[in-house]
Amino acid sequence: MARLLSKRRGVRNSEYPPRLSPSRIVQWAKKYRQRTSQWPTLKSGTIQDAAGETWNAVDLALRKGRRGLRKGNSLARLLAGRCGVRNPARPPRLTVKGILRWADDYYARHGRRPTRDSGPIAQAPGETWMAMDRALVSGHRGLPGGSSLARLLDQRRPRWRQP
Repeated sequence: MARLLSKRRGVRNSEYPPRLSPSRIVQWAKKYRQRTSQWPTLKSGTIQDAAGETWNAVDLALRKGRRGLRKGNSLARLLAGRCGVRNPARPPRLTVKGILRWADDYYARHGRRPTRDSGPIAQAPGETWMAMDRALVSGHRGLPGGSSLARLLDQRRPRWRQP
């Protein structure tokens, strides 16, 4: 009966939820972004464009390989791959050259070098100078470690030394 109601009347069958596709999920996510100016996360609640559907259920289906989806994905990874959305659990790799490029731009705009407390990096949405310092200290995100933002700038941009 539940399958018949689902097929003929569009009533959601919780025992046999509809199949999903990555392209359909991306469509829902883009509509969500248009409405809220943010990308959905697994905690974003119900999907307005899909009756009875939640972002958490979609994420679970992506992770477990259910509802016609391949196993091993997630909502965050899908949106990162298809829409270029930053995945906080897997931030992009960093290079010393890239950090120095951002520091050069900061210096050109502000007339002083950035510090770990200088806030967001204008050219790198989602990045902060504090995150650069932490990655340089700990050696995360592709950096060798054992340094700091201050030490890097002292070595590579000595003319900017703080008084």
